[in-house]
Amino acid sequence: MNKVLKEFLNTAIYLLCVLGAVWIVITFVGQRTEVEGASMENTLHNGDNLIVDKLSYRFRDPERFDIIVFPFQYQANTYYYFCFLHWYFTL
Repeated sequence: MNKVLKEFLNTAIYLLCVLGAVWIVITFVGQRTEVEGASMENTLHNGDNLIVDKLSYRFRDPERFDIIVFPFQYQANTYYYFCFLHWYFTL
């Protein structure tokens, strides 16, 4: 009986660690999101899946042609997608 309880506790601790690691990754590192709508039809199509990186812009500024995803504040799980372009040219 003691062996079964020890194995159960081992499994429970393992699952809690895995769930904690997944929560940390989704909250602070990256997240999958799906494109809804045709507002960026030439670049992103309806139903495309994106992996959103949440760390890059803490260390560097956006560059030309980066796609930036903003959360929509009034609805849960809704995001806006923008392609960051520089509209000036240097010679």
